[in-house]
Amino acid sequence: MIKLKEKNLIFFRLLYVILASLIFFKTAWLSDDSFITLNQVWNFINGDGIVWNSSQRVQAFTHPLWFLLLSIVSFFTKELFLTNLIISFICSITSILILFNLFFKKNSSVPPESLLIVFSIFCSKAFTDYFTSGLENSLSYLLASIFIYLTLNSKYQERLKHHLSFIILACCFLNRFDFALLFLPITFNYFKNSNYSFSQFIKSSWIGATIVLLWLIFSLFYFGSIFPNTFYAKMNHGYPFLSILKKGMLYSLNLIQRDPVTFITIIFGITCGLNSKNSSMKSLAIGIFFYWTYILYSGGGFMQGRFFTLIYFISIFIILYCLENKSSHLISLKYFAPLLIICAYLGPRPILSNSSYNYGKIRKGIADERGVYYQRYGLLSKNRSWPIVNRIDNKEIRLTKIKCGGMGAYGLKNKDSFILIDNCGLTDPFLSRLNVKETNSWRIGHLERVVPQAYLNYLKNLEFNFHDDRISSLHSMISSIVSDPLFETKRLINIARLNLPFIYKYYLKSQGEKTL
Repeated sequence: MIKLKEKNLIFFRLLYVILASLIFFKTAWLSDDSFITLNQVWNFINGDGIVWNSSQRVQAFTHPLWFLLLSIVSFFTKELFLTNLIISFICSITSILILFNLFFKKNSSVPPESLLIVFSIFCSKAFTDYFTSGLENSLSYLLASIFIYLTLNSKYQERLKHHLSFIILACCFLNRFDFALLFLPITFNYFKNSNYSFSQFIKSSWIGATIVLLWLIFSLFYFGSIFPNTFYAKMNHGYPFLSILKKGMLYSLNLIQRDPVTFITIIFGITCGLNSKNSSMKSLAIGIFFYWTYILYSGGGFMQGRFFTLIYFISIFIILYCLENKSSHLISLKYFAPLLIICAYLGPRPILSNSSYNYGKIRKGIADERGVYYQRYGLLSKNRSWPIVNRIDNKEIRLTKIKCGGMGAYGLKNKDSFILIDNCGLTDPFLSRLNVKETNSWRIGHLERVVPQAYLNYLKNLEFNFHDDRISSLHSMISSIVSDPLFETKRLINIARLNLPFIYKYYLKSQGEKTL
């Protein structure tokens, strides 16, 4: 055991912050997907609404809370890129300081492997890649660390603790809807271990529930759907379950090959949590298992390691807790520390990353996104060329541009010149609901649609000549929802129609046009 005197504690905390700051400057970058969010942020704060193309309301981002945070700060800074990186840095550095301060206290004695584990964060490629990136990961780190801090801290009254915890859980949900799976088990655990009746438990969670409900109502009213448009673009694929499962398994296998530190930590986190005597740790481990299962079920992703970052970070908390409290017989230096050292040696070393970092190779549809984009959008890259941001031109634009990959930066630069058509459907509320183009080389997150010629004609000159009545009706309905005045009766009726499941399925089955 290591006795942490005040001087030692200050030294380790300072070293921790210095290393984190060094990692930030060496790896800071912005992904192309983050530019999709920033495009809508810029439109929103300049009074054009939450739109992609002019007068077409669409939620092209998966992280409402991150979008709102960026919008508020960017409104005052009038700048997007450095604002994003600074917010990401603050969120990430605060989260790891919460982690450090929770387990390393003045005059406490800690196992030596605890220090090894807490510093191993800087050997996780997934965690450090998404330390920035412009996406919601850094805010996820912060919310999760606050939640776990509240869970393990006994100095708060139970009622206040529950209120705060459910507010944080609501924020986690709004940062990514699929985090509901991750935190569902510990929510049930809260109810099981509280002294509240069911009605009292509901009362303690009403603030968090209200926050979520308000966003869902706004989303349904403003966009016409409670789910992000990306949900329909990615889940409306039509591929067999086994094909999707194979993609999910390849995504997990890529983690083993390219980022063994992250993989082994998650495995130990689940194992330790399930064997822990603490019900909260057990619940978090079950949540990690649920979320990994969801990753497999949904086919993973195309960004290497991205969806493993939060469950990796939570696994660090679980392992450190088990070490400190000796609440799991499976965790010891004998097993975990040597494996961690070996994985750190064999795997990538983010702290050695430099301004020439470049890795554009795509393996089985999975890319090292930072490697692909760092030279263009990395903070220290000598070739950095963040896109010049233009406002939507209010004059009528009749030129169209069909594009899938790289839509984020292209959209920021050319929104005043083209009607941008995303044939992967991520930013297009109509195309996202059409069938995908069948191909043997498809990638998760890049499910292309063949754009109907009638749709192009409509965008160019407002001609309405769909040959299939059902597709025509679907387009008319969605066009009304995303473009008509918010309170128009026809629009509100169409929102109700679109969100009725049996009608929605009726439209999805349409195969009338050969281009679909």
